[in-house]
Amino acid sequence: MVQVPASHHAFPHGRAGSGLLAHIAVAKFHENLPLYCQAAIYAGDGVALATSTRSGWLVGTAATSRRLTELLRREVIGGSDVLHGDDTPIPVLMPGTGKTSIGRLWTYVRGERTHGGARPLATMLFASPDRWDEPPAPAPSGLLRRFGGRRLRRH
Repeated sequence: MVQVPASHHAFPHGRAGSGLLAHIAVAKFHENLPLYCQAAIYAGDGVALATSTRSGWLVGTAATSRRLTELLRREVIGGSDVLHGDDTPIPVLMPGTGKTSIGRLWTYVRGERTHGGARPLATMLFASPDRWDEPPAPAPSGLLRRFGGRRLRRH
C-alpha cells in the first residue's frame, strides 16, 4: 500500500487549505459575514463546519501571517520619510455583555510620492480596544506630529 503525502497546510494541525482559509477570512473581515452566518451557508451546501472550528482556523491564519504583518509594518512605518496617521473610532463588542465600547482603528499611510518620493503608497491598519497614549504600532520617535486632537491616558 502506498499513501499519498498529505497536502501542505497553512499552519500546524490545521486541516484547511490556504484557499478555504482565505475564503473564510475575506467573508468575515471584508464582506462582514460573521462566522455563525457562514456556518448556515456551509450547512445549506451539506458541509458541517462548526463556528469554533472556523474561529480556530482564523486564529491559526493570523498567527501564520504574523511574520508577513511585521515585515509590512517595518516597510510602511519604519522605512518612511513621510507617514500619514489617523485613528477612527469603531464599535467593539464587549464579551458577555451584548454592549459595545469605543475602540480605535489606526491607519498609517506611507505617502512619499506627494513629497517627491519614488516609493508607492502603502497602508497598514491596526485595531485597539480603546485609545491609548500611543497607537498599537508606534512609529519611530518624532515621525508623527500631532495637529489637533488629544491623547487619552489609560487609568
